[in-house]
Amino acid sequence: MPHSIRQITQTLLLLPLVLFISTSWAETIGHNACTDCHLTPKPTPDNSELVKPVTELCTECHKKDQRNDHAIGIPPGVNGTNGLPLIAGKIACITCHDMHVKTRMLLRLNTEGLCLACHPKH
Repeated sequence: MPHSIRQITQTLLLLPLVLFISTSWAETIGHNACTDCHLTPKPTPDNSELVKPVTELCTECHKKDQRNDHAIGIPPGVNGTNGLPLIAGKIACITCHDMHVKTRMLLRLNTEGLCLACHPKH
């Protein structure tokens, strides 16, 4: 049975969304093995058994020219981070990203919530 123009149009409109979602989930593939980052297959909760400091682990694969870069290694502004983690009081990759979740781009919060955690609307 032939598809109607409306069905074909709806399918074509949804295709970019489907591709976006499927590629977003694909981004987590490299973070499945604990031993990619940890010395043991059963890491400690305090992450004291990392192969290297966490920012080095991230930037080893995610080079500056290949990522949508946010400043790291600086203290948060006067608004703080509303509980998002810091390393030695400074913004790090793990402030926004959690390698242990299966969310889009491994984000701790949705995009707007994440930005608003440190940059509230006035």
